[in-house]
Amino acid sequence: MKFSRRERIIAYHEAGHAVAARVMGVGVPHVALFPTIDAEAVAGACSESAAWRVRDADVPARLAAHEKDAKVSLAGPQAQHRYRPVRDFKKSWADNWRDDHLVAKSCATKIVLLEDGVEVGEATVSVTLTEEQGRRINTLLHRLSKEAAALVEENWLAVERVAQELLQRKILSETDLDVLIANEPRSRGEGAEAKLWFGTDG
Repeated sequence: MKFSRRERIIAYHEAGHAVAARVMGVGVPHVALFPTIDAEAVAGACSESAAWRVRDADVPARLAAHEKDAKVSLAGPQAQHRYRPVRDFKKSWADNWRDDHLVAKSCATKIVLLEDGVEVGEATVSVTLTEEQGRRINTLLHRLSKEAAALVEENWLAVERVAQELLQRKILSETDLDVLIANEPRSRGEGAEAKLWFGTDG
């Protein structure tokens, strides 16, 4: 089966999100790649929020969870860039990966505010940041981006396996992801159950 260049790029992007989430213990109910009639692709890695799961925990646990959520968001672009490098990586954040960057920046902002004793829930709120906080957010984003890139690099073979399987099957369950990441053979029964659960014919 032949796949368009765009389909392959998106598969690697979503695989990056999904693999990063799973190796950090973040749930991923499913990851999907759905081509449309004009050969474009609509895709998504449906990952859970690590921060939401520990919302009632102590501050260190919540800070760590926000970092996980940021790295999951940043891992998609990093995997895409690893697979098909872009000329201007910084420009691509604004042009191609704006949503991923906004999620990561939101996480970094919540980390800085939480470190400063400011509680911010899940709802969208307006907060006035100081210049010093802005610098800390940018520094944090830079570190988290590098860590996301390292995470993708360390798990690149798993990203490739997930991307290739996603191209073939179009939707993968969390169980599918874990099997592919571990590089273990999947029984035919497990694959059939996943297809029935997600209502896809493969």
